[in-house]
Amino acid sequence: MRNLKLTLVPLGIVLLVAGCGGGGSSGDTAVPVGTVQITSSTATDVAAKGMSSTSQVSSSGNAASAPVRSVAADKATGAANAALALFELARGGQLHSAGTKAIPDENLLCATSGTAVMSYTDNNNDTFFDVGDVATITYTDCVNPGITLDGSMSVSVAEMTPANSPTHIRITSTFTNYHSISTAEDLLMNGNLAMTMDYTVVGNALTSISYVISGTALNTLSSIDGTFGITDYSFGISANSTQTSFGIGMMVNSSALTGTLYIYTPTPLTANAACNNPYGFANGGSLRINGGGGSYVLLTPDPDCVNVVITGSDGTTPFTINTNWASL
Repeated sequence: MRNLKLTLVPLGIVLLVAGCGGGGSSGDTAVPVGTVQITSSTATDVAAKGMSSTSQVSSSGNAASAPVRSVAADKATGAANAALALFELARGGQLHSAGTKAIPDENLLCATSGTAVMSYTDNNNDTFFDVGDVATITYTDCVNPGITLDGSMSVSVAEMTPANSPTHIRITSTFTNYHSISTAEDLLMNGNLAMTMDYTVVGNALTSISYVISGTALNTLSSIDGTFGITDYSFGISANSTQTSFGIGMMVNSSALTGTLYIYTPTPLTANAACNNPYGFANGGSLRINGGGGSYVLLTPDPDCVNVVITGSDGTTPFTINTNWASL
């Protein structure tokens, strides 16, 4: 019986390619809109709640230090981390004997109590977990140090090259009443995602990474953020030793917003070596948040990596706010 490893591939270490999210200009009427009415007095608060410093795409000379800081991105990234962990766990060994199609369920060891059962579908019957195969893990009050898990999640492999030591992976995952309780957060998750990741390794060094996470819906109930949901979402990061870029496009709804906002990057947010400072915020690109009634805010980073200009409209009257990333 294998021990249950809860976090195997943190995205902060295995990075993946962006080029996603957004499209069009600030006047692009084809882009979706939300329902929250944005005004000059609420613009800063909407920006903070809607993207929560999404702009923090630090490039510090290390491709593995490109954090995303947004509630929406954090939830989707957390789900992707869990999917990657399950993917790596399923790839841990031979599924069954050659010529035997029946794959027995695998009971993983919860440290304290409860059960974690892994089941497989080996669609090409090659005895290994690879392209076309599906793994599902079901937790029942699975108690481990610092975390308790219930519910289920599945992962299937769409692409994986090369097979033995892949540097390109595409997986899809579904979460069904996936419930994790830790000292940091009580989180219930339902929904789906697809993830494509590419990375380049020279010797033992990670030199470039990129990923795209997308899906139709991901809904969470969090002890920190309340009810939170994203639909028709896509976001990603591309990073190397000189620059990090971040693109996003998604409809966001939450109890904090009391409505919906559509968030996207008309041009990807970027951070270069100049942003290698304690702030490490974007100094290029733009991010727009569409509310209701023709209202919107457009965030344009200053090249100094610290300040940002918010322009927008309440649907009738335009406004401009000069602020900084740290205050959002």
